[in-house]
Amino acid sequence: MAGSKLLPGSSYREVLRRPRFLQLWGAQFLGQVSQNVVNYALIVLINVQTGSTLAGGVLVILFSIPAILLGPLPGMLVDRVGRWWVLWLTNLMRALLGLGMGLILSLAYGGAAHGADSRSLVILLYAFSLLLSLGTRFYLPAESTAIPRLVSLAGLAHGLALFGVTFVVAQAVGLVALGPLLNAAFGWPSLFYACLIGFGLATILSLLLPRRPLGVYTAAPEQDAALADMPEAALLATLETENAGKNVWEQAKAGWEPIVKENSVLVAVVRLSLAGVVIALISELAPNFVVQVLRRPPDDITLVLAPAGIALIVGAIVAPRLASRIGRLPVAGLGVNGIVLAVLLLALNRPLGDFFHLPGDLIIGLAVVEASLLGFALNLVSIPCQAVIQEQVLPHLRGSVLAFQQALFNGAAVPILLAIGLLADDLGIPWALLAVAALVLILARLHRREAPGPTARAKQPSEAVEVRE
Repeated sequence: MAGSKLLPGSSYREVLRRPRFLQLWGAQFLGQVSQNVVNYALIVLINVQTGSTLAGGVLVILFSIPAILLGPLPGMLVDRVGRWWVLWLTNLMRALLGLGMGLILSLAYGGAAHGADSRSLVILLYAFSLLLSLGTRFYLPAESTAIPRLVSLAGLAHGLALFGVTFVVAQAVGLVALGPLLNAAFGWPSLFYACLIGFGLATILSLLLPRRPLGVYTAAPEQDAALADMPEAALLATLETENAGKNVWEQAKAGWEPIVKENSVLVAVVRLSLAGVVIALISELAPNFVVQVLRRPPDDITLVLAPAGIALIVGAIVAPRLASRIGRLPVAGLGVNGIVLAVLLLALNRPLGDFFHLPGDLIIGLAVVEASLLGFALNLVSIPCQAVIQEQVLPHLRGSVLAFQQALFNGAAVPILLAIGLLADDLGIPWALLAVAALVLILARLHRREAPGPTARAKQPSEAVEVRE
């Protein structure tokens, strides 16, 4: 070759100077906020209509079904028709769903203002959730693989990190703040109209993206050497196309092989899936926890979600620093113990409060502290476990391992949500929470006990990669 050059590094400032990236980032933020506003409406409305914890669990399951059934099909479609088409069409679909649901709620159900029991409305909300999830399944691979085309390989890690930040912020804005405020001020239909506005603006931003550059992303030959040094998020984006071409069995097999060879990776995968299941269970149990334990209307679900969301952010800051001192898996172990303790305290909140004749405000205050502990502990599990997968698994296998982890999570969540929902409806929320605490203790220890095999360590990311022309 004639010579060599450095593939330059990037920074957040350089990434934020790219207007096309800002358009996609803005579309993601608007879409995530809209999604979380609607999530608040769905969770609370289902509870208002049915009073059933199991009904809330079915809602969570329905939102997961497309991920289980579609497998690699969304990624394959993105490759066929192009990212630009999928981005704006899925945003438009979700905007129209919000408009339709808002109009139906206003015209046919009187805005659901009085919470009258209506099976037809529950079925309609289930159908809406399923269709919204279907659109999201196709949007996600288009979005994740569009980012490399807009920021280049050098800026990919920073771009995906910014998307991760807005994912958390959008939860706080939509689920904790905007959803309850809109409902209090304008009623339930306004939340679906907000969905129309948010996804509508995201549609416009997606339409304005350059169509031609959003083709299938493949690294140029001179960038191949950089793949081994890319951070986790960047590598996942470049492997999206490769994984999309595999069937579900091939993805599962490819992801399982490196897991069985390394005990620490198996522990990380199990605990990462466990954290996802706990989050799904909290979504299922939270409305009736507010009703049965805190003795407040289900609209006050933010009493649980708000402190947990804030604590998640704190945990994201503390977890990496703590892991650098005592190790990643020990921190994840602390997180599992923290989850068990938090769920146990939430389960005993009302029984102990009644036994000691505590005032209602104090019981609510204790629940806020317990929910904060739960949110903090969840990130003590998820962040170190993701880091273990990055460190212990060879770069070209990481995407398959995380695909297997998602399959494990989705497969475990469905029966657990159904069982816990039935238990909550039959015996009450405290007993269901006690079962969750026991379940976490059991599942967290489902890994091999023998000595780990040889570690397939990946290279640490470097600031610059030398490539040849």
